[in-house]
Amino acid sequence: MTKTPFLAAALMISPFAVAEVPHTFNAGTPAKSAEVNANFQHVVDANAATIEQVSELEAYVAQMKEEIGALNDQVFPDRRRLCHTGLPVGQQNTFGGLPFINASFTLVDSDGEVLPMLLQVPEQPMAARGQQADLMVTDFAGETADLYFCDYPARLDNVFRTDYDLSQPDGVVVTFYTETRLQVRNQDNQTPLFTNSVRFELGRALLPKDGSGHYQLTVADLPSVEQVTEAMQAGYQVYYHSTLKPVNP
Repeated sequence: MTKTPFLAAALMISPFAVAEVPHTFNAGTPAKSAEVNANFQHVVDANAATIEQVSELEAYVAQMKEEIGALNDQVFPDRRRLCHTGLPVGQQNTFGGLPFINASFTLVDSDGEVLPMLLQVPEQPMAARGQQADLMVTDFAGETADLYFCDYPARLDNVFRTDYDLSQPDGVVVTFYTETRLQVRNQDNQTPLFTNSVRFELGRALLPKDGSGHYQLTVADLPSVEQVTEAMQAGYQVYYHSTLKPVNP
């Protein structure tokens, strides 16, 4: 069975748990055929369950990729440009259930040209991705586009991610979220002019620690494909309503 790279990464970070075999045997102790057969059956059942869970995850990711592809075709018909006339400073919007307000910033490019920017920023704090050593991050699916943002070269990443927090004593805390990141570059030397990202959290799951080091993540733990798609669309909308323009001489 072929696995996509991001699904394979998810399985390495959270391998499927296999419960203890029903019978153990000590040296010199006769083994009953029924107990040996029960152990073999346990392995067969566990393998079947794992294959079924992997198949469900693969179907989930395949559907997500299809939905994300359709969303990108809708947002970027030509896959090249992202720019809106902008909204008045102070205008409020709600994206992904979070309130944003249109704010004004001043940037200066490498040639000293002043660039006014209208950017949608969240009105309430958004949890940032953790950077501690005991946090692992996996990308399940997403889209990356090299495009022009208001005639400036830019890169837009929109990804569905999972954080695995291993620092908690009672279990592994898994946080599901989408993160949309826009980097705008100077036109002449391609150095970054400005970078910004927004994050929409989609829920959490707790995987109990049993000392084995194995954790099981199933489709039932994950947010729905529709929730992921809506959050990604909200990330696009934040930047769709943002504008960067050179000052006319």
